Amino acid sequence: MSLTGRAGVLAIAFALGAEGAARADEPVALRLEYRAPASCPDEEALLSRIRARVAVRSALPGEEVATFGVTVQADSDRVVGRIASMSERHELTGREVMGTDCSDVVDAVAFIITMALSPRAAGSTAHTGSLPSSAIGAPTDAAGASGHATSLERDQSTVNGGPGPRLELLGSAQAEVTLGYVPSALLAVGARLQVFRTRVYATGPSVAVGFAATEAVERDLPIGRASLALTTGELFICPLSVALAPSLSLRPCARLDIGQLRGEGSGIANARSQNLFFSSAGALGQITFVPVKPLVVDAQASVLFPLTPYRFVFEPDSVIYSAPSVGLSVSLAVGVMFL
Repeated sequence: MSLTGRAGVLAIAFALGAEGAARADEPVALRLEYRAPASCPDEEALLSRIRARVAVRSALPGEEVATFGVTVQADSDRVVGRIASMSERHELTGREVMGTDCSDVVDAVAFIITMALSPRAAGSTAHTGSLPSSAIGAPTDAAGASGHATSLERDQSTVNGGPGPRLELLGSAQAEVTLGYVPSALLAVGARLQVFRTRVYATGPSVAVGFAATEAVERDLPIGRASLALTTGELFICPLSVALAPSLSLRPCARLDIGQLRGEGSGIANARSQNLFFSSAGALGQITFVPVKPLVVDAQASVLFPLTPYRFVFEPDSVIYSAPSVGLSVSLAVGVMFL
């Protein structure tokens, strides 16, 4: 081949290579939907971490590109990032990242999205526009993804199922105020044991048993005086919990009270006392706050419906107590986690 011919071949090869490189350097179109607590990096911070690995641009309206929905939730001592991806072919995939630091989790999310958009930037060769299928739905340890990109480029991800559900036992002392049963408020003190089945401290489904004893409430009538006191055992069943913020959760519960109602008359002839079985059922909302481990503070509000209506009377017909159709209860408890 002549020198001129060789020069022509080299020029064509150089032009083709330059064209391929130019295509490779073109920004990848991306559509991103991001939701995270205010304490976590915002959407712009996530985009900057993606751009540090691969060039991206916002998708144009109507442009068929991969769409990534990212949701970050912080629960007590755990942060969870969830990534849902819709490819250009409308194939839906999902991924979950776990960690203890929100910044680490967001960095891991950025790496996973980068790997989906341009696997070559993560040490792979194929581009699918969706999350890596080998790890769909598998939780990833964010600590293994953030700050250790070299290892991830070799292994793609560190699959870690995370700790399994465990049982936690909370012992609390409580103060309770019940309204509606008698004209004045019933003040009670008691204690409670609550068992959680959880992955995160003081969250998850739980069952609690406890007791509360009220101070005697006196009522004066022109013909005498009566006192009433209530001692109950309490059962709470809470099937789920909702994270409101780090260290703060809400759980709806069913409540059942079983106990003893004591009425005692005085200042009248033939006065006597009586102990009666008492029960009520209702719904309860519990907000739990963990200021510092192992301390747990919770507040509760209940709507109660008496199941055993009674009337206490002074003869001939002076009613001193009549069970209402509904009562309200609020309580505050402070406890320590034992397990």
